Amino acid sequence: MKRVILSLLCGLLSSLLCTAQVYVGGNLSIDRSSTWDQWKGTLSVNPEIGSRISDRWMAGVRLNSQWLDNTTTARSLSVMPYARYEVFGKGNWGLWMHGGVTASRSSSRSEQGEESLTHGLQVRVLPVVTYRLSDHFLLTADLSFASLYYTRYRLNDLPVSQSYGLGLRSIDAERLGDISVGFLYCF
Repeated sequence: MKRVILSLLCGLLSSLLCTAQVYVGGNLSIDRSSTWDQWKGTLSVNPEIGSRISDRWMAGVRLNSQWLDNTTTARSLSVMPYARYEVFGKGNWGLWMHGGVTASRSSSRSEQGEESLTHGLQVRVLPVVTYRLSDHFLLTADLSFASLYYTRYRLNDLPVSQSYGLGLRSIDAERLGDISVGFLYCF
């Protein structure tokens, strides 16, 4: 599996470098919340590289890495190849439909010392809003609260679990974890 993912990444990377419309970027997020009896913090680092295929199409790969610390310490790593299609554009603003497939692996350890390993696969479609700051810089906002998704995962040696749905829900004003803001630098 590692060789297949590495081969796909190398192939995509080499094809992207042959074109003039290459972009790099990503996002960094820190989410901290606490209750009366526990503190919860999450750090996510999500670099991405891609290519603007035409005026309306983008394709790329995002690497997601996440660390969680509360009563359970967890680490997660996933690779997500994706494509984006611009649905609407006005001035510097753009609305894109983002479709991607995520393959993930996470491990966790509870305070009691119990370890777990999860392998997952997710297919997701969501809107992305962009704002062009200049010819080279682009701000992005992934609106996960309005996503359509299918998830399949396996925890330790348990049977495979599946879920799917439409992620339409209201946004909590105190927690904006369903909106991810990042940037892209276009060469």
